[in-house]
Amino acid sequence: MIVMPEKFWKSPGANLFLSGFISVLGMAAVLRELAVAFRGIELIYPAAIGGWLFFAAIGSLFGKSLSRHGAFAFLLTLFSLFILSAVLFTRGSAPLFDRTGLFPNIPFRQASVFIVALLPGGLISGLLFGDASVRHRARNGAAEGAYGMEAAGGMAGALLTSAAFHYGISNLHFAFLCALLASAAAALLFMNKKGWSGRLIAVAVIVLTIALLCKTPQLDMRMTAWSHPGLFFTGDFPTGRLAATYNRGAVSVFENGGIAFFAQDTGGALFAHLSALLHPQPKRILEIGGGWGGSVGELLLHKPVRIDVMLPTGDPHIRYRLSPEIRRALANPTVHLFHDDPRNFLKRKGFAWDLIMIDASLPRSCRKNVYYTREFFTSLSGRLYKGGVVVLRLPPIKDPDRKSDLILAKNVYRNLAAVFPERLIITGSATMIAASFAPFMDTKLRFHNSTEILTDRLHERAIKSSRISPEILQELFNSSDRSNIREKLQASASEEKYTIRPACYAYAASSFAAEALPAAVLSLAPDFDTLQEKSPLAGAIVAIGFFLLFWASRLRPIWRKTVLTTAGGFLGAANLSLILLYHSLKEGSFYPDIPLLLAFFMAGLSLGAPLFLDFTTRRSNQGNPEKRARLGGAVLLVGFMFINAGMIRVSQKGIDSLTLAAFLSAVAGFLASGLFFRANGYRAGGAKKSDAPYMANLIGGSLGALCAGVFLIPLLGFAPASIALMIFAALTLIVV
Repeated sequence: MIVMPEKFWKSPGANLFLSGFISVLGMAAVLRELAVAFRGIELIYPAAIGGWLFFAAIGSLFGKSLSRHGAFAFLLTLFSLFILSAVLFTRGSAPLFDRTGLFPNIPFRQASVFIVALLPGGLISGLLFGDASVRHRARNGAAEGAYGMEAAGGMAGALLTSAAFHYGISNLHFAFLCALLASAAAALLFMNKKGWSGRLIAVAVIVLTIALLCKTPQLDMRMTAWSHPGLFFTGDFPTGRLAATYNRGAVSVFENGGIAFFAQDTGGALFAHLSALLHPQPKRILEIGGGWGGSVGELLLHKPVRIDVMLPTGDPHIRYRLSPEIRRALANPTVHLFHDDPRNFLKRKGFAWDLIMIDASLPRSCRKNVYYTREFFTSLSGRLYKGGVVVLRLPPIKDPDRKSDLILAKNVYRNLAAVFPERLIITGSATMIAASFAPFMDTKLRFHNSTEILTDRLHERAIKSSRISPEILQELFNSSDRSNIREKLQASASEEKYTIRPACYAYAASSFAAEALPAAVLSLAPDFDTLQEKSPLAGAIVAIGFFLLFWASRLRPIWRKTVLTTAGGFLGAANLSLILLYHSLKEGSFYPDIPLLLAFFMAGLSLGAPLFLDFTTRRSNQGNPEKRARLGGAVLLVGFMFINAGMIRVSQKGIDSLTLAAFLSAVAGFLASGLFFRANGYRAGGAKKSDAPYMANLIGGSLGALCAGVFLIPLLGFAPASIALMIFAALTLIVV
């Protein structure tokens, strides 16, 4: 057995590495819980990273004042307790807010959950770095290595997180393991005569965590049941957290906290009948989603020869609780069940379908949005038999005069119109859009909303079901209000707005606004299209403001240093958010990739500092080091401009791969780290006696993640957001 020297564990370098390692583990555990609390919407990732960085900046400010013997070990113990409490609070936040009167006056319940979950962890991580960096400077007389050591620890933590999620470890298991590692490290650091009380507390936390690990499956079920009464199954998958409940004979399935499917869904049954009636002879049918809701049994009434159903992960654990009628329909020899990603399934060679139905629940996130994109519709068009029809179901449009309610439907309709020349809109309790290469029956149905053909087919097939009737068909096609919706959607087909601006983000933002804001306030807010139209003017005003700010910062060296430090953090985090969200848009499900991309970003951070210092100082035997530093800073900013120019090209071409995203993340981290040391470390050994530069860098990173991930991308799209970041990088050249 190898015993490491005591001084190794207490060295500032090891502590810096450990602070980055533990902080990233804790952030990943809390981030996944927040993703479920916010219904799997990817916008929570940059928002949470930005919030964590902001609170870490505050913590780093007080790190020096708290730096004393045993403080680092005490903070690690506190961090382990935070991880346990954060998971407990986040999972209990829904019943806490929804079922009690404790917080009736808080208009932003999501904001309160967000802050309470992130503030303690971010604050402690900042304190950990502040304490270790003070001791590092005291021992080495230089600050350059502290930044890189913490980044290296963060990279190791991100790699461990990626491996854990790749091998299917549940988030509760992972959180308990993080708490165990933090408390075990604290116990090692308390290994001295004066630290017996701290060591006793750390050992108590270790015992508690081990006990929790032994009961993780039971705790997982009980804690998830707080938000989902009647829970009989829950599990963490790469696509998110799946939960299934059984109440009064009905099964409901939740994905990332939001309703995904409701068994015996009457709307799904009606959707199935309408879809089948739109085709004269639907012999081969593909249904993507919706198979648990009873639609398969209704489709069998149309006597197809084959029905392929794409069911989500977790189906074997849920199907046995469905009603006997639904289980019999799924077990019918005509029905074939698959659990693959539909995009991969469509790439395989095989026969074509007469009817393809998409009923994949609300596309609030990119996880569902991938089934409503132009690329996906193109892949569907290649698997349609002659005269085949694609039909999809969207949420109902409550107010056709408010553009925000049309965001999702208009975007989907434009994407369909770009692939299929013929479209048909049916509105009601849901919005149905059908598309085909052949005209729908005849001009009467298309332009005069006649239901004669659909009624005749209903009688010819001898369909006897309470879900469909001639009266229901007549009511669906003849409403004047619904014809208004059809006209607005049809008019959007001529609008060419394919700018890689995911409608799911705008739809999610408007949905959360409707939940959080009073109706009177919401009525005064402009819709997304109006905001997008006015964005050039607003961008010009903001650019002028930054130009004046950057020019004024040149008046004093301390202002210049602070502005450049903040700008470097802003650009690094903003570009990371851009890469993360674009990758999520193309992949749909990518949570296991987040830690890996963070690891590459951290690797870039750890390499940027030493390489930049080597370029500007250690090899500057000739020339002025200051000029070399300015040249290096300018090159780094031009590098950011190239990254964003590349993102514009990539988004326009629809290119994506994990390798490309990882490379761009590493480059963004490298450039951000180099800018930090351009502003704060011209010479090797140039010690800084304050953590203010690090705090400014973290605040810049927080603002960058929030600005790009929460505002620029949802509002403008990826290409305009990249252009905005290019302009910001160009303006920052003034400060260099």
